[in-house]
Amino acid sequence: MKKIRSLILFLVLSVVSIITGCSGSREVTSLARNGDITIDGRQSDWDQLITIEGENIAFGFRNDADNLYLCMVTNDRNKIIKIIKGGLNVWLEPENSDDKIGILYPDKPDPSDFQFQPNQQLPEMPDQQKPGMRGEEQIDLKLYSSLSKQKELYILNDEGKVLKTYPVDGEIFKAKISFDKGNLCYEVKIPIGESLSSNSGLKTASGSKLNVEFITGEIEAGFNKMQGDMDGEGMRPSGPPAGGDFPGGGPGGGPGIGRPDRSGNRPDTTPIDYSFDVLLYK
Repeated sequence: MKKIRSLILFLVLSVVSIITGCSGSREVTSLARNGDITIDGRQSDWDQLITIEGENIAFGFRNDADNLYLCMVTNDRNKIIKIIKGGLNVWLEPENSDDKIGILYPDKPDPSDFQFQPNQQLPEMPDQQKPGMRGEEQIDLKLYSSLSKQKELYILNDEGKVLKTYPVDGEIFKAKISFDKGNLCYEVKIPIGESLSSNSGLKTASGSKLNVEFITGEIEAGFNKMQGDMDGEGMRPSGPPAGGDFPGGGPGGGPGIGRPDRSGNRPDTTPIDYSFDVLLYK
């Protein structure tokens, strides 16, 4: 009996250890910013990205004495829809500091942005033609159109309240998110310095540590019904088949948010949540 109790205790402790290990932040080191990085929604100037194994998503961290640069790239369709329809918060918390701030960009769109209207004129995506588009391609245009309307980013306090609003193409903060050919690239520039206020930058300095968390918001219930309508009669199911390992493989597959796949199972709708303990380059 004593051996059985010891075995049960060992198994319980093992499970707790696994859960704790999986929920912790990943430790990374920010690299020196090279002169080629620009906030344009393109990953070509990020030569070193941290790939999350089996997740079809990658992240980049760079900084100089004045700014922190972040990049997130994914071709996983389910993640892309979560980011665009749920909005994205990036939380930054300096080590041994109460000056935690959040950056909201993109914000949640209006669900009506994804309702198809007869003869509606949609923006033209790079390297794509509008005539004859159906199914996932037309949905992609809606996603692209929603992103094109995002002109501002919001600085949040640790309670999620907006402290200040900045244009995404401004000089202080700068952000860009692009969606093209099934790939999403998010970039942001954040001013850093020990003398900065919470609504004008991140109160930290090169050589210090901070926690960076990427997390999406909840998707409005109305989006679920519209996804089903989009994939209804005469339209192919949204989401291309799964591709190879990321980066470099084809787009990650998956049905639309809230819509059952062919087996009748509903896809995972939990928020994206990736956390990193970042040592800034000095």
